[in-house]
Amino acid sequence: MITLFAIQSDKVIRLVLVVAMHLVCIRPSQAQTVVENITLTDVAVKRGVSFSDFQGKKAIVPVFFCNGCPYSTIYIDRLKNMADSYEDVQFLLINASPYLFNPEESIENMAKFTLDYQLNMPYLEDKQQIALKLLNALKCPEAFILVPDGSIYKVVYHGAIDDNPQVVNDVKEYYLKAALDQVLSDNVPAEAYVRPAGCVIKKK
Repeated sequence: MITLFAIQSDKVIRLVLVVAMHLVCIRPSQAQTVVENITLTDVAVKRGVSFSDFQGKKAIVPVFFCNGCPYSTIYIDRLKNMADSYEDVQFLLINASPYLFNPEESIENMAKFTLDYQLNMPYLEDKQQIALKLLNALKCPEAFILVPDGSIYKVVYHGAIDDNPQVVNDVKEYYLKAALDQVLSDNVPAEAYVRPAGCVIKKK
């Protein structure tokens, strides 16, 4: 909601712009963004994985992830359950955190994380931060929904997974699930952006 107030002081009218922001809001720069295909390396099998590899899927869900972020590890079981639940959706984990700042984020530790947590989705390294810049990701975990449109992909949702990182049984709003259900019903998600809670990803 945007409200304009006219304030007169010494015959000078000043316009004060007050922007009331709610937790659930659309980030204008991200609404219906279109991105191209990219290829990143899956650390478990050491081969390239591209968005275009999943042409049979109705949506692709890249989730920016960090080994050392408590918010990320809290969500891992929820993400694995969602990956099992949606046959028409491909989930991807992307680690764009430079390991020079934190050894936990090294490619070797990413591969170890894949085994330790028995991941059921590719874990992709983005140490050059190509995907990070392409999608304008800021935090981990931060989820995106990409809908294929020919050779390009529309970003129809991005942000939080749900409204309670700490206690899964107290979740009331399943933001990512709600958006996915709308996409799979051939609808545009009612909310294009929900501010994520998580760790800020360091830029190179």
